Amino acid sequence: MTPAVRVGLLGAGYIADWHVRALRSVPGAEVVAVCDQSPDRAAALAARCGADRVHATLADMLAAGGLDAVHVLLPPPAHAAAAREVL
Repeated sequence: MTPAVRVGLLGAGYIADWHVRALRSVPGAEVVAVCDQSPDRAAALAARCGADRVHATLADMLAAGGLDAVHVLLPPPAHAAAAREVL
């Protein structure tokens, strides 16, 4: 049995659905958290992908723990700062 890889999504824009589809093809991958500055957008994506946690900030999502990976799905100029925070 493949151990689960718990994934958080940082950003709930259009590209997030592509990542969710790709993750569904990865054995053991499970989206468990979604983070977006728009609570409604984060909740809608979480409902579509089965995530049980919604966060408004990256700091909150990371503090909650339980993630093995984070997909940074923000606009490109925000990638580096977010990736540094994740690391």
